[in-house]
Amino acid sequence: MAVAPNGVVYVNTRSTHDRTPSGGGFIVALEDTRGTGRADVIRRFGPTAEQGARGGTGIALYKDWLFVEEKDRIERYTQSKHSIVPQGPPVDVVYGLPLSGDHPMHPFVID
Repeated sequence: MAVAPNGVVYVNTRSTHDRTPSGGGFIVALEDTRGTGRADVIRRFGPTAEQGARGGTGIALYKDWLFVEEKDRIERYTQSKHSIVPQGPPVDVVYGLPLSGDHPMHPFVID
C-alpha cells in the first residue's frame, strides 16, 4: 500500500487464479472525497488477467511516479495531475527478477 500526498491510497493486489477482479486490473486507487475516512472513489487499472497479468505485492510512490511489481519486473507509471489513475502505459524499470522457488513476489522499497 502507498499513500500519495493528496490522500489517494494505492494498492497492488495479486491473484493466484486466472481471473481479473471486477472492474479492471490488479492495481487499485482509493480516494475519500467526502472526508469520511472511507473511499468513495475506487478505480482499478493496469494489466488484466486476460493480458496475462496476475498482479503483485510491491508498490511505492516516488516523486511523480507510481512503481508497481508485476510478474518478473518493476514498472513505473507517471502520475496524472487530473486523475487518480495514471493515463499512460507503464515503463519497465527492472525486469528479469526470479519467479521460481521462494521468489514469486517482489516487494520493494525506494530510498
